[in-house]
Amino acid sequence: MVSYSRPDPAESRIIHSMSTTSRRHRPRWVILVAVAALAAVTACTSGGSSTGAKGTRPAQPSAATSATESGQPASAMLASALAALRAGPSVHLHGVTRSSSHVVVLSQDSEADAGRQVFTVDGNEHATVLVVGGVGYIKGDAAALTGFFGFPAALATRVVGRWISFHPGDSAGGTNYQAVTLGVTLASVADELRLTGPLTLTAPMVVAGQPVVGVHGDAPVGHGQPPGATVTLYVASTGHPLPVTFQAKAAVGKATIRFSRWGEALHLTAPPNPIPAASLSSPGVA
Repeated sequence: MVSYSRPDPAESRIIHSMSTTSRRHRPRWVILVAVAALAAVTACTSGGSSTGAKGTRPAQPSAATSATESGQPASAMLASALAALRAGPSVHLHGVTRSSSHVVVLSQDSEADAGRQVFTVDGNEHATVLVVGGVGYIKGDAAALTGFFGFPAALATRVVGRWISFHPGDSAGGTNYQAVTLGVTLASVADELRLTGPLTLTAPMVVAGQPVVGVHGDAPVGHGQPPGATVTLYVASTGHPLPVTFQAKAAVGKATIRFSRWGEALHLTAPPNPIPAASLSSPGVA
């Protein structure tokens, strides 16, 4: 990922792109940050390698019947996993994207109608996203506000460490309500995991101590992959078909997201006295 305090133009162009017309929106996490981070590094470097995931090994013969053994196609396995994710009722995500020079860490809690994301870039840039009651909130340091959310530097310095609220239709700096809330709730996480074909299943294996089968495919349309990138969602092959790990890999880096703490009670509340995003379009606000 890019270090926002000293951005490389090629990296910034890819990582901050939410669409062809808006390049400073917050990146979507589950697919876009993972894949775009690798794409950005690919555009700027020409070396390095990444091999298999740590903690991944072939399943023992005694492992329970997997999707491949039962004849379930990859598309059905993916559909079952996304349905289980949407049903929740909550899940914790821990994600790490590593390149040769940058590390982005995500901690996220999602439920049906709310969620919280905490990002750390290279250990010294921080941002928090909160969705409660249909309203999106962001808070960050100056580097994150300018890099992640596209705020002009002058405005970012006035709102550092303060919550900013986004209602539908709101925009501020270089971001808007849709960009803030995307990928936070269970349904929006599931939407970002709708891999495209051709879909294939990996051999049964064990990830983080759990028997899984991987659904291998391409990122959804609009999530450009670097050359040679692979995208795989590993799904529990025993019990409910819950997502266990998502991986995006390329020669120059790897992104891994783990799903855990299913059904844990979350207590997410709206922050007090946020700054309305709509008010930030007025000069001198802060």
